[in-house]
Amino acid sequence: MYIDIETLITAIYFVVNNWYLREGHCYLDGKVGRKPVFTDSELLTLMIFNEFMTFKSERKFVGYIYANHLDMFPDMVDQSQFNRRSCSLRLILNQLKGTHCTTARRPFGVSVCSGYCSCSRCRLQTQ
Repeated sequence: MYIDIETLITAIYFVVNNWYLREGHCYLDGKVGRKPVFTDSELLTLMIFNEFMTFKSERKFVGYIYANHLDMFPDMVDQSQFNRRSCSLRLILNQLKGTHCTTARRPFGVSVCSGYCSCSRCRLQTQ
């Protein structure tokens, strides 16, 4: 069975956004600052989608989204902000994966960190 990329991204976003509105936002209660235009649900969607793709670097993945799917993410952040925010949301992504792995009884089959992140917290976690 073939599924096009836009449908896959939409399906991932549907699951992620429903979970985030139901319980995911509770993990960010102490988050300070202005609410971002590019939502956490959108970023989590791209983090999961990135793990299904075969890009060797996060930079190439963000470039792919800019070149091919910017119409789906008109407020897309640049690569630096994507890296910074994805590092801060990795624990929430882990919670999301844990929730859906237990409810579906089938794991997403992807790791917690994509391995492309260069921050020290992710490097320690993947070692």
